[in-house]
Amino acid sequence: MSTNNPSPYRTAFELDYILQDPSRLSIMMICATAPRSFTEVRHTLAMNPGAISQQAQYLIDVGYLTRAIQATTGRMHRTTYYLTHDGEEALALYYRVSAKVTRQLRGILSRHS
Repeated sequence: MSTNNPSPYRTAFELDYILQDPSRLSIMMICATAPRSFTEVRHTLAMNPGAISQQAQYLIDVGYLTRAIQATTGRMHRTTYYLTHDGEEALALYYRVSAKVTRQLRGILSRHS
């Protein structure tokens, strides 16, 4: 294999494994443009609330997301998710590598069509 045309498989392995989960990637994408409430995430993704909490907590644990919890009336509270600087960098890198993989695969497919 020539060094001028690296394997798309090698590039694919450069993708952040954390963001390869569709739920996590979706949460990150939603929060990329602005902080989002738990309710906004739930309505946008139509995900189970437990799954949102679990995946958001994972993203918080790795430093890609942070959250603020504000008390409202009674026992209710409002949770808002924010993308961290590390999260922004990870998401940007994920898209750059994804675009690179896509370009390489298009080149392979065009040679075989």
